[in-house]
Amino acid sequence: ELWRQVRQERSGLLYMSDWTQAADAPLTDAKKAEWAEHRRVLRKVPIDNDGATSLGEIAWPKAP
Repeated sequence: ELWRQVRQERSGLLYMSDWTQAADAPLTDAKKAEWAEHRRVLRKVPIDNDGATSLGEIAWPKAP
């Protein structure tokens, strides 16, 4: 159940940041790179938090 919730939250965060990677996004190349890194870290949340036993223990990256 925990990992289902984590994946659901992560998917929502990735979805909300999809626009940052579009070719016509109104962001500088540097800011797009920051968002790309943020999204990379989001994808690793389950791996990086494999010892967590509750949603409150999950370390979520801060958005740029």
